[in-house]
Amino acid sequence: MYTSIDNQPDPVKRDPFVRRLLEDSADSTEIPDTWRPAPGDYLDGELVRVVEAPSGSTGQLVPVAHIRNQQSGETLAVWLTHHVLRDKWQAAAPQPGERVGIVYQGEQTSSSGRTYKKYRLEVDRTPEQDQVRVKLDEIAALIGADPGRADRTLTWLQGEAERGGEVDHAIF
Repeated sequence: MYTSIDNQPDPVKRDPFVRRLLEDSADSTEIPDTWRPAPGDYLDGELVRVVEAPSGSTGQLVPVAHIRNQQSGETLAVWLTHHVLRDKWQAAAPQPGERVGIVYQGEQTSSSGRTYKKYRLEVDRTPEQDQVRVKLDEIAALIGADPGRADRTLTWLQGEAERGGEVDHAIF
């Protein structure tokens, strides 16, 4: 019996379903090794989950994305502590199972003279997936939910339907 993806034979490691099954059943409070990029480094992989963990420097809870590296299969932690990356992440709102790419472009200086860490973030979605996300954001705004959190909006809508609540289908 295998208990982790690390001690699986290679064909099993390459099977996306088995990887997700094993990783999703792992303790979600465990933080994998941290991605520590140098300028120009990139990470390309599948978003496994996003958890909150205490920052080592401030102790405040911060979001940590677990991303399975496309090339190595290793899951790495991306701490969303830098404002530029966190803002881009919130705007893109990647969901587990989606392919994300992050490029660290190094430290930059703003027009006001402040230095910041610059990142580029892409989420690999079809135009249809983007349209669904935009529509869910519109629905969120109509019902007073948090736009940009389509997953929560969809969960709310499903909950309302299960409880027999009425949802105005005209908003679809």
